[in-house]
Amino acid sequence: MRIAFALPRHPLLRALLLAAGAVILAGLLFFGLVAGLALAVVGALVLLVRRLLPRKAARRGRDGVIEGEFRVVDRARIG
Repeated sequence: MRIAFALPRHPLLRALLLAAGAVILAGLLFFGLVAGLALAVVGALVLLVRRLLPRKAARRGRDGVIEGEFRVVDRARIG
């Protein structure tokens, strides 16, 4: 299915329609740039605040958990 839009034959109407399309396209481009800039600013502020605020004390481990190193061993070596 092909969607085609033919420009009007009247030169003034054609110019107005093309100008309106250009204004809409420029508006969308401007809005996208402003939205991207806003996201970058908010992200930079979040990073700045996270670096400046003091960190919370490290959580202590649970008493029932033993940490250690391990290696994966093939089943053939086990038994």
